[in-house]
Amino acid sequence: MKIFIILIVVIILIGGGGLAALKSMEIGPFAPEDELSKEEAAKKEPSIFIDVEPLLINVFQDNQVITVIQIVIKLETRGKDNASFVNQQLPKITDTLLQDLHSFIPRVMKNEDAKLDVFVLKKRLTLIVHKLLPEREVYDVLIQSVSEG
Repeated sequence: MKIFIILIVVIILIGGGGLAALKSMEIGPFAPEDELSKEEAAKKEPSIFIDVEPLLINVFQDNQVITVIQIVIKLETRGKDNASFVNQQLPKITDTLLQDLHSFIPRVMKNEDAKLDVFVLKKRLTLIVHKLLPEREVYDVLIQSVSEG
């Protein structure tokens, strides 16, 4: 019985060492060639910027609007096929962004003196768009302006 357990442990160690070697040499299932060729092909196409209607978010406190935030963004995509697809999905994208920002912005701006961090906002918008379009038709979300009024 002891020999059987030792044999299983040795097989597991050899298998783990083999997988580590494959990963460090980037061969077999760990080869990055397919991913790089897709990214390189996408980078060769020119970027297309799609304008999104300004997003108006009302921030409430005690049943009163304390501020209105206007965010103007553009979506960066590559290729005419991706641009036409994103244009078709634009109402859905805008609606999803508005729904998320109505709950996200008040949490970020809890204090009256709090300012909206553009870097955090950009990360949040990019995350939402990539969740909505997981095939990466949209490569980046560009914030044109953020104004509070």
